[in-house]
Parts: sequence; structure tokens; C-alpha cells
Amino acid sequence: MSKYIFYNHQTLTDTIDINIYNSYYSFVQNIFLGGIPMISENKLKLGLDINRIHHIISRKMDATVISSIDDNLTVSQAYVIDFIYMEGKEKDIFQKDLEKEFDLKRSSVSLLLNNMEKSDLIQRVPVAEDARLKKIILTEKAMILNQNISMAINSVENKLSENITLEEINVFYRVLDKIRNNLE
Repeated sequence: MSKYIFYNHQTLTDTIDINIYNSYYSFVQNIFLGGIPMISENKLKLGLDINRIHHIISRKMDATVISSIDDNLTVSQAYVIDFIYMEGKEKDIFQKDLEKEFDLKRSSVSLLLNNMEKSDLIQRVPVAEDARLKKIILTEKAMILNQNISMAINSVENKLSENITLEEINVFYRVLDKIRNNLE
């Protein structure tokens, strides 16, 4: 377990143990309360810690989603079905929306959609204003599957936020935005 010493603008405040799950909350709270991390012989490996928690969440989410579906459905297809179902209530969904949401190349999304169409999960329907554009709609089969997919995703999301206050979640999102901006 790594130790980091935090200083505020005047005095040494405390030493915090940082571990994979709850380190971000202590770290983030201290930063937002004016603390500045002083890195001694141990180097801060924020990217590595974020990557580790990403893998833990991905494995848990994938296992939960896979166990909730009986069909020959991939996890990627399950996430696409859930996205189209949720976002499709408000607007038409096009391939470019999936490319942006999942940060995938056009060719990858095209292959994914072709396979989903062959499996009778989606239909691509031309738009009246521009026949070149095809909105993506879920089939009845996908709508039924989405009930289980959505419950599985929600169960993991609820587990992630267990014992975390709304204030801590808001701080976490502010820090994520700062990290994202630092990398752009």
C-alpha cells in the first residue's frame, strides 16, 4: 500500500493510504479541500490506478451482462442495445452516434452493426430527409433482451455507488473532467 503525504497551504494535514477502490475519494477530497500532493520516494501512478479500476469494473460488468442474457450476444452488442434503447427515446440514433459514444472507428461500428442486423437485433431504416442516412432501431428481439441487459447494468452501477455520497460522486466527476481536459 502506497503512502502519500499531503500538505495544505500552511500545514501538514495527514498521511493517507491509497488503495484501488477508495483511494480516489480521499485523494480527490483532499485536493478539493486545498491539499497539494507531495510525492516523495513513491511516484503517483494515477493512470495505472485508473486503468486497474477500469479493468475491475469492466470484468464485473461484462460477467454480469453475460450472465443475464441467454442468447448468442456479445457484450459489445449488449451495450449497443442498451445505448440505442436509452438514447433512442429522445432522438434518432445513427452509426456516428455509436462511434462517438463508444469511441470506435467507423469500420468497427459498421462490422458490429452488420452482425447485429444478421442476428435480427437491429434494423437500419432510411431517413426521409436524406436517404443516405439510416437510423438504427431495435427489433422486438432486442427490446426483450434489453430488459435483462438493463437490469444487469443497473445492478453493477448501484454496486459501484454503494456507500458513496452524492457529494463524493460530484467531486469524482469534477476530477474526471479535469483529467480528461489535461489529456486533450
